[in-house]
Order: sequence, then C-alpha cells, then structure tokens
Amino acid sequence: MSLTRAQLQSEANTNLADNTTGAITPALLRTLINDILSNIATLADSDTIAGLKTMTPPIFSGLSGVLLGNGLSAVTALTNAQLAALVPQGKITITAAAVNLNATGDTAFAIALPSGFTRYKVSELHVSHASLSLTTAQIGLYTGTLQGGVNIVAQTLTGITQTATDTNLNAYSATIVDSGTRSYNDANLYLNVGTVQGAAATADFTLIITPLP
Repeated sequence: MSLTRAQLQSEANTNLADNTTGAITPALLRTLINDILSNIATLADSDTIAGLKTMTPPIFSGLSGVLLGNGLSAVTALTNAQLAALVPQGKITITAAAVNLNATGDTAFAIALPSGFTRYKVSELHVSHASLSLTTAQIGLYTGTLQGGVNIVAQTLTGITQTATDTNLNAYSATIVDSGTRSYNDANLYLNVGTVQGAAATADFTLIITPLP
C-alpha cells in the first residue's frame, strides 16, 4: 500500500500518541514501520517521482526526451550526433618529433577524428626543442604533398634562436591561414621543409586541431 506523506504523518500521530497510558503497542509501532518500508520500496521501484522537476528539451542541441539518473530509468543510447552535442568540444594534439630540417620534403600528420566528427579546424602549430638556432630553415603546412593543396601555414622562418629550456625564443607558434573561417576533412596534413638549414638540424612539431561534427 502506498501512502502519501500526510497519511504517514497522520498514522504516526495516531499510533504514537503521548504514551501516558500505555497506548503505544508493538502492533501499532509495527504497522507504522511496515507502512514506511512499503513506501520506500514503492519509491525505489517507480520510474518517476511525483514532484521532481524533470529535464525537457531543449537541454542540449540535438537531444530529445528526458534523462533520469540514480537507477530510476534506463537511458537510451545516444546517436553520434547527440553525443557530439552533449560532450563539450575539445582539441586533439598530434606531434612529430625530431623532424629533419636539413632536407626538403614532407612529414605527414595523420588526422584521426572521434566518432561523430567529420571535419576539423586547424587551431595551432608549434615548433620546439630545436637542436640549434634555426636561422635558415623554412617550414609550411599543406593539405597536399610537396606544398600542394591548400596552404595552411605559409613557408616561414621559425625565429628560433635559442635551444636551452626556459629561454625566450626557444619555441615558435606559426600563423594559421584562415584559422577561424576554414574547416578541413583531409585525412593527412603535410609539414613541408621548403628551405633547408644548411647544417644538421631537427625540431619537434605539435599540431592542434579542433574537431567539428
């Protein structure tokens, strides 16, 4: 039997009155306890709780229905598009270590997007951990090999003149062409050394992209 809060309070007031005459009996106490336990069991088995405010669309773009927690209701599996709308947008970091800057050619960045994402923006390209002062070597970033396709970072000197850690000018952040207005779906991007250093030289490159649905 399911009782309201008011009914349980009334039962408690009746069965547990001031005990000046020995009127509270084990049977009355047992009845009240059983009714409380019955209500708790009914509440745990129910899919809904009266009086609770539920979330209704639009809570997140692309989602529909109501999400309930604490074991109250099974949650239907979300589609990739719904998951993409629910999960905050993040970024992906791809690295290329010890790239040879004394030979022209390409180093490929393989782009792997999470499920539900089909495109991306190029957010950042960083150069660090150079083996020497890069006074001559020039690099660029492209959608095609050998400086083909779309130019994302124009061929440029890095400006790195220091190699010691914690020192200014020991790293470089490239300028991204159309960084806020262009998206891509290429499976690879190509770091191209267009002008060599003229001596043995290496550096680490870090590409950061923002996935888009």
